[in-house]
Formats: sequence, structure tokens, C-alpha cells
Amino acid sequence: MPQASSRQAGLILAAGAGTRLGGGKLLLPWRGKALIVHALEKILNTPGMQFAVVVTGCQAPALRRTLKSTFSRDTPFPLRVAHNPDWQEEQSTSLQCGIRALLDMPGADLVRGVLILLGDMPLVREETLRLLHSAHGEACARNRRHAATVPTYQGQRGNPVILSPLLFPALFTLRGDAGARTLLPSLGEDLLFLPVSDEGVIRDIDSPEDYAALP
Repeated sequence: MPQASSRQAGLILAAGAGTRLGGGKLLLPWRGKALIVHALEKILNTPGMQFAVVVTGCQAPALRRTLKSTFSRDTPFPLRVAHNPDWQEEQSTSLQCGIRALLDMPGADLVRGVLILLGDMPLVREETLRLLHSAHGEACARNRRHAATVPTYQGQRGNPVILSPLLFPALFTLRGDAGARTLLPSLGEDLLFLPVSDEGVIRDIDSPEDYAALP
């Protein structure tokens, strides 16, 4: 059984329309799989995860079908798909929808961190998620008030981030396109920036040029 400080959950944000790519970008193929599948597989392969939630919005039925057909067999831990009916009101509503779904999962009170991965970041390495997981667990063991762990690549802040439940009340005050990044400047010593050698933490797929540049 994992130590209390290392128990974490995964949250994949997959609600956006992806209009700059003509819509439905998370279903675009890359290396034989939809982009959203790559993101979820990385979460499923991260040791220490207790459960995960995928938040859908635009094209929710198609995303649900893709996830169901791809992950029809047993997953290593419980997986839930939560639909955000207010997805057009930007990222804050999807983040809040996902946190509410996570809090409704059995064992949520034991979780010490939520790893939040954007569904359009297929280049993030599984090794990076493991490093973040370990670093956050160790930081929580040292400091009961540890609030967040954030990867950086060559000095640039990236994603995914891991947030402690201490931040949940503040997350529910966010509005519009404000994400967890707006809370970070106030955290001081309760925030850990983790340098990584993974350029994938700063590369999301927003435009046709981004998609064409995938290796």
C-alpha cells in the first residue's frame, strides 16, 4: 500500500473545442491513437495513482466512445468520465467539474495530490509523471502545507501540475479561463518547481502547426 503522502489521483482536462484545429482536436490521430488516449495512458501507467477522472465537454459522446472502446478492459485503478455542461465557460469550470468528480470517488479523503494533465499534451513523458509523483509525495512528507508541484523546462513553467487538496477551496473561486496557475504566485515555500529534461511539458497542440510538428 502506498504511503499516505504519495496517494494521488489523475485529472485529464478534455473539454475544449479545439477550434484552431477545426474542432475535435483530442480525437486527432497520432502514432495510431487519438491524442486523448495518449494522455490517459500516461496517467494509467503512473505508479501510485488511486483513480482518475476525464472531464469532457465539446464532443463528449465521441470522446466517451473512444475511451470506452480503447479502455474496455480493466484499468489498473477506477476511471470515471465526467461531463462539464458549462465547458464553454472556459477552463475554470472544467477544473471544478473534475475536482467535484474526484471528491465523489471512494477513497478521495486519502488523496494527497491531484495530477492535472491537459488532454492535448501527448509528448509529456511517463518518466516525467513519475518524477512529479515522487517529488510531490516527498514534499508533502516534509511539509504538511505543501500545495503544488510544477515542472519546469529550461526555466519555463509547464504542465502537468500536481495540486494538494489544500488548494481545492481556492480552485472553486476561479472564474473564466483562469486555471490553477493563477494561484501559484501566492504559495511561497509551499510550492515546488521541479526542473525536468522533458520539452513535452511546454508543448501542447493548439494549432495546425503544432499538430504538424509532432514527431
